[in-house]
Amino acid sequence: MICVARSAGHLESTVASLRADGISARGLTADLSVAAERQSLAEALQDTVDLRAVVNNAGGAARGGALDTALEDFDAALEIDVRAAWDLGQRLASRLAENAGSIVNVASTVALAVPSGRGLYSSAKGALVAATRSMAIDLARTGVRVNAVAPGPTLTEGLRTFNTDEQLAERATKVPLGRLADPADIADAIEFLCSHRARHITGQVLVVDGGASVAGMYI
Repeated sequence: MICVARSAGHLESTVASLRADGISARGLTADLSVAAERQSLAEALQDTVDLRAVVNNAGGAARGGALDTALEDFDAALEIDVRAAWDLGQRLASRLAENAGSIVNVASTVALAVPSGRGLYSSAKGALVAATRSMAIDLARTGVRVNAVAPGPTLTEGLRTFNTDEQLAERATKVPLGRLADPADIADAIEFLCSHRARHITGQVLVVDGGASVAGMYI
């Protein structure tokens, strides 16, 4: 497994954790909002002996709506949330085709409904969903599958930064299954879509939110 992150510190701890679990892993640093770094990353991945799956999980906590978002912020959100996934998909498609591989893009439930004040993030993730479907059709003839996972609120470091414990507990009460997602819930969905068990699934968006969106609660 190859892990990619902007922060060497986070990367080292992730790789160490995987190795402790008996998983062969190494890390590469790259800022996927920078085209030249995406190119360097793709060139490094081209040398991977057995490239079977690419997970595009880069993104930012873009905030703002249609009336208060500067165009440079809009461009930055599209760069990291959409262009990075599209670019890497193009560059790595032929290598993935050698192994009937898979691409999984990490979108969000806000791509499906727009909470107040989250128009910028919703637009970027919505564009990623559309890109996922387009890539799925174009790459299908090569045997490469392309899908997306759309997490609801997930107990990541970022979510904890913007919410108090009380706010997180309140949001959890709105989830039919009674809790916010754990990162492992999202990882398991991604693993499934990358696996042979999902061999006839492409162009789909798998929502992982404990039933919140089904209940009309985009939280």
